[in-house]
Amino acid sequence: MTNSQEFKTIGGKESQAESDQPVIFGITMTPTVLGIILGLLGIGAFMYMLNTFVKPAIESKKQLAADREQKEIQLQQLKSGELEKQIQELQAQLQREQSLEPQVFSMFSDEKTLDTLLLDVNNFIQANQAQLVTFQPESPNAELITDGSLGSLVNERLKRKRNTVVIIGTFEQTRAIVQDIERLQPLLLIKNFETRVTEPPTYLYQEGKIAIEGETKLTSSFLIDAILPRNPEDIPQPEPEAPATETEEKKK
Repeated sequence: MTNSQEFKTIGGKESQAESDQPVIFGITMTPTVLGIILGLLGIGAFMYMLNTFVKPAIESKKQLAADREQKEIQLQQLKSGELEKQIQELQAQLQREQSLEPQVFSMFSDEKTLDTLLLDVNNFIQANQAQLVTFQPESPNAELITDGSLGSLVNERLKRKRNTVVIIGTFEQTRAIVQDIERLQPLLLIKNFETRVTEPPTYLYQEGKIAIEGETKLTSSFLIDAILPRNPEDIPQPEPEAPATETEEKKK
């Protein structure tokens, strides 16, 4: 009986001790539970400090080390003369490219060749016994290319003078004329080529056989684009700044 009463007394004290602990969200805040919660909060704070301060500092240190290594390499190149050698190679390459510039520009048309273009085309047509119907310039002067038709890299760097040409001749005559135009020294582009039959041959039936009299005549129209480099004087120069007035000078 004595042991039973003592057990009940001790059990009652433990229940009373637990009831004295605070309860949050149905969980009794015993020392063990509080220890676990504080431990989790400590881990969260550690991860926050790691991501906010430690990792950026490590990345910054790595970047500084990489910059230092790059500068050391450049310094070694300066000491060994490697950088000076690279500069000399670039200068030699630039000189080679500049020496090719006259050859490249010689491929383009110029105002003098444009003046004789009509005469050249007419000579080709007469030599092939064809007929020139139309040779009409689109504009009196060459215009700056801005439509990207030759690629965006040459926009506002090259000029174009367009001519509309219409000729009448046989298939062989027309082909020979176009080939002669393409062989001209200036850079010419033939575009929008169209042709139609305007005079078919005559078919004769004689002695049970069909004979062809005459040749098929074609009317062909196309554009001739003469390509010219842009003149330095065509490049707009920045307007000079207006001189400061006396009032502005006094303010300064």
